[in-house]
Amino acid sequence: MTHGSIICQRLLAVPWTRLRLDTMRTSTETPADRLHAALSTTFEGLYSVFDEASFERRAGHVRLLFPSVPIRLFNGVLVESEPCSGIVDSIREVEERGLPCGVQVRAERHPDVEGEAARLGLTERLPMPGMAVSPDELADTRVPGLEIVTAENEENLDEAARVATGGGGAPLVVMRALCAPGLLHLAGFAVYLGRLDGEAVTTGMGYQTGNDVAIFNVATPPGHRRRGYGAAITAHAARAGFENGADLAWLQTSKIAESVYRGLGFRHVELHLLLRRPSPHHS
Repeated sequence: MTHGSIICQRLLAVPWTRLRLDTMRTSTETPADRLHAALSTTFEGLYSVFDEASFERRAGHVRLLFPSVPIRLFNGVLVESEPCSGIVDSIREVEERGLPCGVQVRAERHPDVEGEAARLGLTERLPMPGMAVSPDELADTRVPGLEIVTAENEENLDEAARVATGGGGAPLVVMRALCAPGLLHLAGFAVYLGRLDGEAVTTGMGYQTGNDVAIFNVATPPGHRRRGYGAAITAHAARAGFENGADLAWLQTSKIAESVYRGLGFRHVELHLLLRRPSPHHS
């Protein structure tokens, strides 16, 4: 959900090209399948703590609505499986509310859905590489002097929202809506703050659902970048999940941040596309 998640990034649209998917250790499910399934589970849990957010499972897909977070990733459609029908109605339902709409699909898995979306004008395809790491692959990344704490109150959440906005994310009003007090009571969810000499210099979120832990909303303001803070808070979030019984940490990223996560041990396991309307400015 993505740099650690594309939630807080305004990425330029680029033509999709095939990404080589690395081989990872598998159990009964591949990491790609687990990551894909965890997307829905993560949204479902997250939306459960926001009164205005709506998560509805329909025929082969989920319809997402989150008016106070007008970002395409949070408003639109997430395709879960085939057969999938009713996509057009779900898209229209979102756009009739005046919200930006995105349709998330697994690359090359849902050509009919892509066709329907394109006929409605959602022709732009934003690649969202999915990366994952297991406990024995995670690098031990720490930064001397960087104290990483878990948000415990509304003041901490507001601090995280400010850092995320300063890190190039959505406007502060949107980040505050996303960092609502209900998160403090969501089982398995944590908002992290990285502080240096008392000053918050990076933030990130982790959400464990079952044996999987999602990492997203990683952000570091420009004046504090290139010092390993984002990598350290990402590793911390993954490690916290592993210590609580998870055996796979995952995130969605961009080519810009890919090398950072590779350095932590993450590798490509899946590729999703976010289908959207072409526009000079995106949310």
